Amino acid sequence: MNFSSPIILIGIVAALLLIILFLTIKILKLIKIRNSSVYLTLFQKSIEPVLLLKEGKFIDLNESALRYLGYETKKEVVNISPDEISPEFQADGQNSKNKAERMIRMAQQYGHHHFEWEHISKTDELLYVEVSLTVINIQGVEHIYTVWRDIRDKKQFEQELKLAKEKAEESDRLKSAFLESISHEIRTPMNAIIGFAQLLNHQDNSPEETKEFVDYINRSGNSLLLIIDNIIDVSSLRSGAFEIHTTKLNLNSLFEDLYSIFHFETSVKDVKLKMDNKVKDKNLTLIVDGSRLRKTLFQIVNNSLKFTEHGTVTFGCLRDGPFLQFFVHDTGVGINKEELDNVFKVFTKGTTKGEKLYSGTGLGLSIAKASVENMGGKIWIESEVGKGTSVYFTIPYNIQRN
Repeated sequence: MNFSSPIILIGIVAALLLIILFLTIKILKLIKIRNSSVYLTLFQKSIEPVLLLKEGKFIDLNESALRYLGYETKKEVVNISPDEISPEFQADGQNSKNKAERMIRMAQQYGHHHFEWEHISKTDELLYVEVSLTVINIQGVEHIYTVWRDIRDKKQFEQELKLAKEKAEESDRLKSAFLESISHEIRTPMNAIIGFAQLLNHQDNSPEETKEFVDYINRSGNSLLLIIDNIIDVSSLRSGAFEIHTTKLNLNSLFEDLYSIFHFETSVKDVKLKMDNKVKDKNLTLIVDGSRLRKTLFQIVNNSLKFTEHGTVTFGCLRDGPFLQFFVHDTGVGINKEELDNVFKVFTKGTTKGEKLYSGTGLGLSIAKASVENMGGKIWIESEVGKGTSVYFTIPYNIQRN
């Protein structure tokens, strides 16, 4: 055969090229079939949820995905789009339908895409998944091979971490506010003590003025002592060193002492102080932590007087089986329902409806709650804005008759 003819040579080269092209196409088809076969094998055997997407809709899913979503048959899932088993909006605020379409386009553009997603199970449980999209060809048709990894534990941990961070920040904020408040609360009685002590040095003071100055110094000293006691108590409370020591305490004497302490304060306000001891036995002696009980009642009555501009403050006690139930009623400003859960928290101070912040350290009721619970009782509050507040607490008791 004569190969010198150019036409014959061109024909031979063309034939060889056709053969090479045919073989190349056949090899590529075999590779695609092999690759799709690998993916299909992984699809069936994977312990993780795996789904197949075609033209934006699920066309198949493995048993792991079916169980994860809570469905019984594949028919319930095939031919639906990802957003149909998702909340309307994702955690980042994006519309699920729009975002799903964009995620698929990115996978088609780059061959692979990875992101987090929220789905909803058949029972409306929110499912947090890490999604991996990979473009594959099955018999020459483009599919999106979708793998889910459950990250609910990760999301729960992140949420707990976020809440812990917010709680720590709130605690720091309250502590800073408390330190600022305590500085003011300490300076106020200290300034009074120093000021009236200086006035006592004047030689021309009348006996009445001298007595008045001494009374002011005593009251300011008692206020300062209460603040210091509260700081010590809350330090003991937070360190776990809050202890109870039982002693003998005459109930009637306790009430009379409290009445005497607060009588002067109510006499200079438009508030009437009432004592309502429903335990009539004047000789009733309790075996309790007298110091804690006295301080608890003092804190609560003092708090009621602080928030009552007009009307009455009534404190008393009654028997309730093996418990004594103490109560303090006032006709003060009342407490918003939103604030009721916070009144016993350390460093928290109340406000009125008009957001008037009253003086105080914000420790009294938290210490009262700790004292009552350490004595084996419980404490609770009922309140209505504009009508007043009632504080109740119970303690178990033993009695000794004199």
